[in-house]
Amino acid sequence: MSPGMDREAFCRQSNVVVVAGKGGVGKTTVTAALARMAADTGLEVLVIELDDAGGLPVPVRAGSNFDYDESVLYESAAAVAA
Repeated sequence: MSPGMDREAFCRQSNVVVVAGKGGVGKTTVTAALARMAADTGLEVLVIELDDAGGLPVPVRAGSNFDYDESVLYESAAAVAA
């Protein structure tokens, strides 16, 4: 990033950012970088990882366990049968 870039203004341009793409393209890394940049500017950040690989704690240097309670909002019939 350019040293002259206003990171807070950049982060405030959107309330929601969705990072998506094919496997192995760096989604987790980009998500971690954007979240950290926003947090470093003093903004509150919530990251929701829907991938069951659970790779987000690694780039943010967190322990293997975030403090949250998992809630299943909907379970398809196929998932119940499995």
